[in-house]
Amino acid sequence: MKDPKPRAPYNPFDPTEARPPQGYPSEYLAPTEPRGWTKTPKNASKYEQARAVMRQIKYDPRPPSEKYPGQFKKLRRVNTSEGFMRGIKMTGKVLTVSVLTYGVFFMKWDNGYENVFSPFYRARIRVKGFLTGSLTEQEQQDLIIKERGYTKLASQGHNPVMPGGNPGHVTKEVADLVYERPQQHHMVAAEKKLLAREEAILRAVDIAEAEMAKRGPPKSEKKGWW
Repeated sequence: MKDPKPRAPYNPFDPTEARPPQGYPSEYLAPTEPRGWTKTPKNASKYEQARAVMRQIKYDPRPPSEKYPGQFKKLRRVNTSEGFMRGIKMTGKVLTVSVLTYGVFFMKWDNGYENVFSPFYRARIRVKGFLTGSLTEQEQQDLIIKERGYTKLASQGHNPVMPGGNPGHVTKEVADLVYERPQQHHMVAAEKKLLAREEAILRAVDIAEAEMAKRGPPKSEKKGWW
């Protein structure tokens, strides 16, 4: 016995379809929200209606496979922006390498004073002088180590540089005065010597006072009858 109420709406693509095109009354109403006391039913959107119809007629947009009967072709995503993304990556790498190279070898950091990039900057100047055979006056000055204050020892073979000034040679007297500048341990040793001297003086004063106390007060001299 044929089901009087089929479970699918009218299918115009089925040649054996015997139902009327307008369908039966109350056959598969458009999907809406459930009716109740707390909600007001809303009509389904066109997208929801299309999905409901496709689910009812069991329609699949995938084309059937000619090689494997009963299966469908799998649509693969085509990456149309592969070249664009590759160009973005290459551009980013080139810009990164360019900025790093300029910052390490060509940029003079900290107003020319010694820093972590100074050896690379001087190496670039030496390579330029080796290739071209000539350097500007500023580049020749940049080859001299410029530091803040006197941080190099005389045994290391570096000429001291005046604080905040331009690099250059100083006289031997100035260098000796700089190297003989008192440090913290010198100050501590001097304070110890001063304290020892003060203690010796106070000890001598105490001994003298004790001796005078033992002798007693000085006797008054008797005056003659004359």
